[in-house]
Parts: sequence; structure tokens; C-alpha cells
Amino acid sequence: MKTIAQVDQVFELVSKLISMLDDLDPVSSAIYETVLERRTALLKARQEKYPPPQSYYPVRVKSEQSRAQAASGKRNPERWARKRRLGDMAALPPHVRDCFTEGERAVLYIVTADIRQHGSCRCTNKEIGDRAGVGLTTTRNALRKACQRGLLSIQNREQWRGKNLANIIRIKCESWLNWLTKFRPRLGFNYPSKGVKKPAPSETFSKENQNKQPAPYSKDTPTGDFQPFANRKPAFE
Repeated sequence: MKTIAQVDQVFELVSKLISMLDDLDPVSSAIYETVLERRTALLKARQEKYPPPQSYYPVRVKSEQSRAQAASGKRNPERWARKRRLGDMAALPPHVRDCFTEGERAVLYIVTADIRQHGSCRCTNKEIGDRAGVGLTTTRNALRKACQRGLLSIQNREQWRGKNLANIIRIKCESWLNWLTKFRPRLGFNYPSKGVKKPAPSETFSKENQNKQPAPYSKDTPTGDFQPFANRKPAFE
């Protein structure tokens, strides 16, 4: 037995033999212990020769809280209010709006705003979740459900070395694109909505001039270049 595969085959045969017997005889127990020691020695030698590769990401400290305790903790009020506000925006057409939760609608609102501004969304899932006020799991669920329903198309940009680039997200549904021509979402928090300047009232249509009555015409009234019809000369005599 020189390889781990050979040791595993022998160990499997010995385990079947032990399971068939009620009481272990000295020969079977000796074979089992020998195979187990050989397998442990080969695994240790393999780990020393080929150590496990180190991860690119830093090691995350394991939390002592359970998932239920972490979910019942206090939430950030700013992120919570942002999620509620963006989730109520009508960025989705009515026939698919009820298929998503409030947090997922907030995620799709951020994606829609980037697509309207840049033509595609190239933010990472973490950035989209932070802008929408939700977590990473909610962001992934929203994008996966939208792709399954044929609303979005996601282009993965994997790199053979190093960290992968952010995905390119585009709108695939024609009805959603037609809906966005009627709906005008704001492009984000850094792009406030533009107001409409109210022009100042002109002198002609002001209320003060409307209440005034025109003065009667007389010969002594200066008319400038204007000539009444009575004083005009005929064009052809």
C-alpha cells in the first residue's frame, strides 16, 4: 500500500469484514489497526509535502452567536429606512412586483438606476447591498430570482488569476424596458431631482396691467411710428 487510494480500498474491505462479524478476532483487529496506522501516516506525509493553499481572503473570526441570535440583533436604522424607501419605488412593472420582497425590490431599484445612467450595472453584490440597505444574501436572491424570470442577464467576468471582476447586469425583459420609459427613478442619492424654475410674470399679463383699462385714443396722444387709419396715405392714388 503505497498510495492513499490503495489504503482506502483496503480500509473499505476491512470495514465490511468487521461489520459482518459479531466479535473481532485478534487477526482482524490487527489488520484493522495496521491499515489505520498506514493511512494516517500517508495522510500526514501528504500534508507535509503539499500543504493546503492559503486563501486570498483574510480569515474571518468565527462568531459565538448562532444564526437566530444574529438575526434578532439590532439593525442599522439608516439602512433599514433606506431599504423601506427604495423598496416602495415603482421601478418594477406591476405583473412582477409581487414576486419580490421589499429588500429585493430595493436591490432591483439600485440596478435599474445604474442601468438607466450607465447602460449596465457593474457594481459588486456587496456595493449593491450597501446602497440598497440590505445584506449580501438578499442581493444574491434578488438577482437570481430576476434571472430565473427572464428579467435580467448577468455576464460573469472570471479571472484566471486574482480576484474576479464585477458582473455586468443588463435588463433583458422588453416589458420592463417599456415600463421604465414611463417611470423616472432618481439616479441615486448623489443625484437630486431637478426642479423647474417658474418664470417671472411679464408686464403684459400681470394682474396689475390686466385690471387697468386702456386710455381712449385722441389726436394729442403720442403715437410714435403708429399712425391711425384716418391719417394714413393711400398706397395707390
